[in-house]
Amino acid sequence: LGGEKASGVAVRTIVDYSLNMLPWFFRSQDGDEAFLEEDLKTALEECQRRVVAASDEGGGRRKMGTTLTMAYVLWPRLYVVHAGDSRCYLFRGGQIHQVTRDHTVAQRMLDQGLMTSEQAERSRWSHVLWNCIGGGSDDLSPDVYKATLEADDELVLCTDGLSKYLDSATIADVLRKPATAESAATQLVELANAAGGGDNITVIVAKIHGEASPKAVTKDYVQS
Repeated sequence: LGGEKASGVAVRTIVDYSLNMLPWFFRSQDGDEAFLEEDLKTALEECQRRVVAASDEGGGRRKMGTTLTMAYVLWPRLYVVHAGDSRCYLFRGGQIHQVTRDHTVAQRMLDQGLMTSEQAERSRWSHVLWNCIGGGSDDLSPDVYKATLEADDELVLCTDGLSKYLDSATIADVLRKPATAESAATQLVELANAAGGGDNITVIVAKIHGEASPKAVTKDYVQS
């Protein structure tokens, strides 16, 4: 319940900030990317403040926390702000690229050369977060990633309920098939459940159609 409440607080905060603050802020800075990057980090820091406050109000549940990965598109630029082990993938020309880096202890050990990728996947530290929103810590270190989008790109945002059961090659296989965003998202959830599906799954598939807004569909599977 703590994670569900934290994610709800974070989503409401980031949506409010994105709709009301970011467009105004970007126009006021004449398109300066550096200012936008800082404001995206500020948006996550506001999520942090509100989740911590909600934890205090809920009887001291200091470990209430959530991951957050948001893709913000100002065509043709993509900005991804991220904390935790949810992921963003970019699919282009039949190839998939993981945009974000997991904020897990295992990934940090892999980056430091203390583990191989195979060891990191099997490690008990593979889902232990050193960075997330809330989680009993007042510190937050959000990442911001940037890319230039092209027509026919596809974005996938997902929780670790998908990524720990489906590797990037399997996700790419689904995206290579001609399908709507909705059917692709549905198939990804079904494949993750068939592979073990021991966690809640949220998947967003967004198809980029040039200068038009991305066509995005979200699919959720909540473990009962």
